[in-house]
Amino acid sequence: MSLSDHHKSRFADLWTTARERVVADFRDFHFTWRGFWRWTGIVVSAVLVAAVVTLYFLDWNQMRGPIGRYLSSHYGREVRIDGDLKVKLFSWQPRIDVERLYIGNPNWVATPQGANIRYARVELRLLPLFRGDLILPLVQIDRPDVLVVRDAEGRTNWDGRQQSKEAWKLPPIRRFLINQGHLVIEDAVRKLRFTGTINSSEEAGGRNAAFTLEGDGTLNGNVFTADVRGGPLLNVDESRPYEFNAALQAGQTHVDARGSITAKIDDHATVQ
Repeated sequence: MSLSDHHKSRFADLWTTARERVVADFRDFHFTWRGFWRWTGIVVSAVLVAAVVTLYFLDWNQMRGPIGRYLSSHYGREVRIDGDLKVKLFSWQPRIDVERLYIGNPNWVATPQGANIRYARVELRLLPLFRGDLILPLVQIDRPDVLVVRDAEGRTNWDGRQQSKEAWKLPPIRRFLINQGHLVIEDAVRKLRFTGTINSSEEAGGRNAAFTLEGDGTLNGNVFTADVRGGPLLNVDESRPYEFNAALQAGQTHVDARGSITAKIDDHATVQ
């Protein structure tokens, strides 16, 4: 008998023995709660192990299509990921990296694109999630191109399928970084059109400002300019106001202001 035939014969014997044992177990089966919980634990453990192994070796780029279709259906606009999607789950601080994220506008907006983000990274703390708390140690956005629209009827392109009057609840953010952002605002209610740039770093740069928003446009038919500067967007929390300095000019009116704004995002953010 060859070595190969020997291994085949041994495998056949093992298979026959295992099959006879399983058949005997089921023939002599008697229900007990101990056995029920034992087999339940085995099945649940096997499913969890399979899920962990699948997530660990998963190529997240294959999930770009399903994720984009789900978000598009949920928010009523096209959402897609045209670049790489990388997810690091098995860490005390999981991380998501997205390249070339496209977010469309609702159908009533003439311009199809609402936002195009070249690169974004979001990190979150794992343990608070088990308590239902979302805490983001880092939100980094590189080269975002964003269009904000409100029409004469009050519809906004940042709301979902149903217009909600409740403010967005912004989770606590430890570091909020924006690099080379481009922002366009078209507000038919306030007759405002604004085009500007936005940047946020961890340290003060030019003119001792870590956050800058500069641009110009029109307001009620007059030329409008804005220069807003503030400190780093660190420890962003809806319960803590963010202080800033602003130089605004519309026609012959010029305003230099120093104030604060809450972190809630809605049409009526509180400014002091």
